[in-house]
Amino acid sequence: MEREFAEYLSALFVHRSPDLVVAFGAPGGAFVQRHRKDLFDAIPMILTAIEQRRVQQSALTENDTVVAVHQPPVIFGNILQLLSDTKTIGVVIGNSPNERFWIGELQRELQPLEGRVTFLYWNDLSFDEVLKRAASLPPNSAIYWNQPQVDAQGAVHEGERALKDLYAIANAPIFSYDDSFFNGEIVGGPMTSVSDGVRTTTDVALRILGGEKPTDIKSTVLEYGPAKYDWRQLQRWGISESRLPQGSEVYFRQPSAWDLYAWPVSFVALLIVLQGALITGLLHQRPRRMYAELQARQRMSELAHVNRFSVAGELTASTAHEINQPLGAIRINAETLELVLKAQAPDLNEIREIAAEISRDDKRASDVITRLRSLLKKSHSSLNLLKLTKLLPRGSNCFLAWYSRDTPR
Repeated sequence: MEREFAEYLSALFVHRSPDLVVAFGAPGGAFVQRHRKDLFDAIPMILTAIEQRRVQQSALTENDTVVAVHQPPVIFGNILQLLSDTKTIGVVIGNSPNERFWIGELQRELQPLEGRVTFLYWNDLSFDEVLKRAASLPPNSAIYWNQPQVDAQGAVHEGERALKDLYAIANAPIFSYDDSFFNGEIVGGPMTSVSDGVRTTTDVALRILGGEKPTDIKSTVLEYGPAKYDWRQLQRWGISESRLPQGSEVYFRQPSAWDLYAWPVSFVALLIVLQGALITGLLHQRPRRMYAELQARQRMSELAHVNRFSVAGELTASTAHEINQPLGAIRINAETLELVLKAQAPDLNEIREIAAEISRDDKRASDVITRLRSLLKKSHSSLNLLKLTKLLPRGSNCFLAWYSRDTPR
């Protein structure tokens, strides 16, 4: 019912013609070109978002201009670059006249890959059947999404909803040429940029509305933009970023803990490093301090030894006097004992007393010598616990106090 639709559009603007007509896509462009005489033939018109092979150049008028795109089959080479083991590619596409045209173009352009990859064209299936096929693909498969405009049963499916249904059930990664679907379901690759097409179309429209003739405006055919990929899909299907083409952009990357907490992590790491350095320094100083303490104790022991010798020198005179006393007493007692023994009837009790005094004086001399030897002997100092309660009378109290140079405590 194209003619009736064209008549309806003409009736809408019967009292006032539009300033500009913009036709989107190949079906829209084909429609307006077939009915150009009936649809404001004197009004400027832009054909945009249309593949250059779908433009009928012979039907263009001086009031027409084209913002065309070119869609080479590089997306399939991109699939094989990312997934080199791919053996099967399912092509999701509809069965309208425009889509059948593209099936023929794909079959012709992909003929060099037929020995390496099996292509499954699902244009002759209903979309429900396409979903079943996509859920049971063999291993090493991929899916090429070319939005099915009209399926084999004549049903029309909304693009984003249909892609979400396919993504929910497919067992293989999904690729597409159209970046308008780059929103979580497709892996990515080189794609047409909707924003670039809109920007170029807007510039052409402003030039026409500014007075330029459409036939004088020659727009550059829009190629695929730089390859871009969904980080989430790369992770899901185990695709290494090293396989991406040079200059590729990766979107939707999940921020790492470092990205989220760079400053706190850096601060904590700095604290740990400083703490580790402090502990290392202390561990390094510990043996040196222990060695220094040992050397100090040895020096103190040597000093005490020297002090004892000096004191011993000063005490030599008194020590000799202390020794001479018991020795003199022993000599006197010995002489007395000799006289007692010469008597005809020695007194045994007196002899015992003299012998006891000799023994006592001998012990006094021995104690003096022992104390002198301990004073001169070189030995290490030791700490011993002293229980004060044994030295104090029962019931008495003991207070320990020490004093600093400035303030008593």
